[in-house]
Amino acid sequence: MIKPEEIRKGLLIRLETEGGFILETIKGEYEDDEFMVTTNYGTRKLSDFSPILITPQWLIDYGFNEVNPLYYKDNHFHVAFADSKIYFGMFEHHIREIKYVHDLQNIYYAITQKELALNDHTNQ
Repeated sequence: MIKPEEIRKGLLIRLETEGGFILETIKGEYEDDEFMVTTNYGTRKLSDFSPILITPQWLIDYGFNEVNPLYYKDNHFHVAFADSKIYFGMFEHHIREIKYVHDLQNIYYAITQKELALNDHTNQ
């Protein structure tokens, strides 16, 4: 479940559909009786969405380079898979345990004030 305080414009989330799921980027959000999220498919309840688990492929798609067993970006940031957990770090220090793509996007944005962009080849 995604918490409302984790939501912001630009995050990638998963919309469950009758035929499976669709990956959607948040265009906006607001609170009425229930927290609502706007995407290209309209406005829906936040509870209609689910988080996307981080995998090595997502890290590569976001521009991280694999240097086993870590994934690096911009020579400052890394993600490590260790003890059945995933950690985001800077330089040699693990900063925070993360689990979902939106966690990665949020922590990267909090540190850099820049969006974590997908590589061009993933948008084709």
